[in-house]
Amino acid sequence: MVFQDQVIQVKLGETFTMPASIDPTGEKNYTVRLTLTFSAEVLEVVSFTFDKNWIALSQSGYDLIDNQAGELIKTAGFPAGFSQSVPFGTITFRAKQAGEDVMTVGIKSFILNAKSQSTLESRPQIVVNVTDNAQPQILPPIKPLPDLPVSEQPNLFDVQLGTSSTNLVTRIAPGEQLPIAVKLTNFGSQQRVDVTINYRVLDANNKAVLTGSETVAVETTASFIKLMQIPHDFSSGQYTVETSIAYPGQKVPATSSYQFSVERKFAGIFLSDLTFYGIILLLVGIIFAVISRLIMKKRRIGRFTPHEYPKIPARDRMFYEMISDIIMQMRYRVGDKAVDIANNVEGLIIEQDSGRVLEIKKAPAQIIALLISNYEKSLNQKISFAFGRHDQAIKGRKLIEDKNLVVVRKHKINN
Repeated sequence: MVFQDQVIQVKLGETFTMPASIDPTGEKNYTVRLTLTFSAEVLEVVSFTFDKNWIALSQSGYDLIDNQAGELIKTAGFPAGFSQSVPFGTITFRAKQAGEDVMTVGIKSFILNAKSQSTLESRPQIVVNVTDNAQPQILPPIKPLPDLPVSEQPNLFDVQLGTSSTNLVTRIAPGEQLPIAVKLTNFGSQQRVDVTINYRVLDANNKAVLTGSETVAVETTASFIKLMQIPHDFSSGQYTVETSIAYPGQKVPATSSYQFSVERKFAGIFLSDLTFYGIILLLVGIIFAVISRLIMKKRRIGRFTPHEYPKIPARDRMFYEMISDIIMQMRYRVGDKAVDIANNVEGLIIEQDSGRVLEIKKAPAQIIALLISNYEKSLNQKISFAFGRHDQAIKGRKLIEDKNLVVVRKHKINN
């Protein structure tokens, strides 16, 4: 193992990085465990970052940052193997207290070849001097540690579960199969080893409700999909899939787990989704009904709002308004049929949608009389109309000056 600096000067409170590389003895190696001891009073580990080509092993005894005891352990595999110097990772420290510390690579460190033999021989040391002023101190030389003997390590495997692969799910219905993505990684010997995988499904009370096992042969890595049949009588709820492995020479347990849920279906749809879709449809229906009602109300108001005729000469404007009001009041009684009846009156031109009078080509009194007569025939009864906005104007005119107005008043009295 090689560190960039053998002596590090740092001020109190500062952070510093310490890159670590692996320099093999010439043969191909695959797995590295770095154990590093340091003074917990002087230093603390902020973080450790592996280089991009390594696969980290997260198991007890192989992955640790303990700032209370002053120990760091990091283990990772290099799938393709390496026979030349490669970067392993970077450690970031913080200087907690002024003083001197000698960091040492621990005796449990190893660099494993294809036969699970450790080729690590030397254990480098790094001197760190933390000062509370700008004056660096002269540090004594480091006495090298004795070389480590070549040792053989036991097989070392890791197991990982997941649902990130295509078509894998975390929610299923009773009677369906649960797909589990299993990945086994051999961090020790590159020889084929039989690994037994034990599966357990645990309920919310951590009780095993479903178990299974199988044995696979692994050289470097093995990835596959395990299908577990969920019984038809499984209760709905949250469950946990837990996997553990067993292999020859195992010293450290390796487990992995993740959660999934069981939920019943109706017509191929999960009940919670069905409820959700139902609520959405209900809300859409309510919104549609409200909007439709508002539109209809607006149209109704538009139909029964008196039309104004500011561009018509004052002498004729009253008759336009009276005819328009008659059509409007008839729409209250017979609906849009009132517009159709008005369209059949000769000499009267109106707008089909609104009932607005566009042009009067005959005597207004005659048109009014025909219009009322046609409406009475349609209803088969006598009808009367209110001309509230015209009564005052009619009273203020001399009836003898306008024969049309006389006829209108006469027709109104007869009704």
